[in-house]
Amino acid sequence: CDKWYDRQPPATDAIDLPPCPRFIRADFPQLLPNFRMDSSCNPNRLDYCNRFHRGAHACYKSSMLDESAQQCCYNKKGELLVGSPGGGTLKLKNPDVAPIEYWANDVKPFYMCCLLNKEKNKAKTSSQKYYDARPCDDGRNWTPPAIGGGSGDPHFFTLDGLMYTFNGLGEYVLLEVRGGDGQLTIQVRMLPIGGGGGDEQFGTVFKAIAVKYENDVIQAELDEDGDVVVYLNGTLFELDDETTLTDSLSVGELIFLRSSSNSYMIECPNQVSVEIDDSQDGDALTFILHVPSSLKGLTRGLLGFMDGDTSNDFMLPNGTILYIDEGNDREIFETFGPHWRANNLNGSIFFYHNNNNNNYSTVNYENFVPKFISDEIV
Repeated sequence: CDKWYDRQPPATDAIDLPPCPRFIRADFPQLLPNFRMDSSCNPNRLDYCNRFHRGAHACYKSSMLDESAQQCCYNKKGELLVGSPGGGTLKLKNPDVAPIEYWANDVKPFYMCCLLNKEKNKAKTSSQKYYDARPCDDGRNWTPPAIGGGSGDPHFFTLDGLMYTFNGLGEYVLLEVRGGDGQLTIQVRMLPIGGGGGDEQFGTVFKAIAVKYENDVIQAELDEDGDVVVYLNGTLFELDDETTLTDSLSVGELIFLRSSSNSYMIECPNQVSVEIDDSQDGDALTFILHVPSSLKGLTRGLLGFMDGDTSNDFMLPNGTILYIDEGNDREIFETFGPHWRANNLNGSIFFYHNNNNNNYSTVNYENFVPKFISDEIV
């Protein structure tokens, strides 16, 4: 252990990794923004936790396929554990990217320094050396992300907390990030509630979402049977009962994860996470976006300009701010929403498959007018 420790470079690899949340929900969700549960140390594998991370009830590993990985461990109250013997550690080599190198550089030294020393005082010193070389993130750089999203027919809440209703029909820019690390565009497809067309419909719901980072796109949508299907750069990947949390799909630097039979997450390199839920009997999707504070002032779209101020969330692509009553869904529909139609900006990022003559014109009906709240339709 001493010889290994003396050969280790400064632990700088964790600088660009997501910091550990200081606390999490005590029901230990399978997925956290930027993290997924460790398949070994979790509430169903407490024997493993007690051996390798004493006092931990669950550990999480950063989900991006970086060269290194961050591990965060929590006690049964959901509080972050720091340092030996229970805390998580920096993984110099990501086990999902280079498993052999991970064993040689992280697991084998852990055994030498933390498990195989029989002398009590020597074991304590060696264990501390391992944690010095593979430090445990203490959560000091973590700040809760801004949360925004949409549900229902469709109700939006912006990243600054403004709530409003917009019954657009077609494809719209939910969020764009211009600046920071990479170019991110997220679009949603809203279609009629009852599946009919045009003027006969009262409102719309979310049926699909597409996430584009640089030149790669992950698209999730409900098919005719109400099941979620996923396209990776236009190639269909069918989800089935065998697709579990242990399976991650990737295209470029985007990651698609599944946490349950009806819950999914798309992870982006700039630490934006997109939760997708299809628990409404296959009729509609629900989205929750987690956006780090580092992107403050860099967002636009239907989820607003993230700066902590709700008064400027109705911002148009050209920077003009509309001062609209958030309860006036008619004015929002007529003056704000249309400007964020995908075709009015850089075009749709959705892939169109051949079923039912699926193309831009068949899912975008620009003459559609819904019933409004003032019409006593909610």
